[in-house]
Amino acid sequence: MTNKSYKPLISLAIMASGGGSNAAAIVKYFEKNKKIKILGIWTNSIKSGIARKNLGVPIHVFEPTTDDKNLIEIWTKEKVSALILAGYLKPIPKAFIKHFNKNILNIHPSLLPKFGGKGMYGMAVHKAVIESKEEKTGVTVHVVTDKYDEGPIVFQCETDVEKDETVEMLQSRILQIEHWFYPKVIESYCKNEPIEKRTKWIK
Repeated sequence: MTNKSYKPLISLAIMASGGGSNAAAIVKYFEKNKKIKILGIWTNSIKSGIARKNLGVPIHVFEPTTDDKNLIEIWTKEKVSALILAGYLKPIPKAFIKHFNKNILNIHPSLLPKFGGKGMYGMAVHKAVIESKEEKTGVTVHVVTDKYDEGPIVFQCETDVEKDETVEMLQSRILQIEHWFYPKVIESYCKNEPIEKRTKWIK
């Protein structure tokens, strides 16, 4: 009796531009999952940190705009269910949004709608939070639309901004929250399971 090869029910494509810590956390989380598979990671820069990582999944470098149509064809052929942004810093083409409908997720390092929009990513967000003397900050997972950081919110986790916290310290804590929650939210969203809309970081 021969075993039939198992085909996952859900296939995900990740897009990243930077160091790739979120992409690495997502790949690790799903590496033994039998229902959800990471097809690969696509980066727009050969110089990005993610392009030099060995995460056990294919990593592809592509040229935005030039390769957009080819990517859609590849993802359609491979039956990709959702597109996951993990530190991807380029605008998402309208063709991608139309193709995936509501199945493009992004994580943002603040409690949207605060500190969102064009140019607000990474250290710029944390610097703005501290300079604004915010008492709370956190992360937001949202559906991607053609407007920066304005898509429907799927999940938020808040944390207190600590006294005398530096931008670097805040970034480190927020990344820890992202790595912990983002893969879990992705899993629940893709499986159409209930997601708690708001929680507080107590780990």
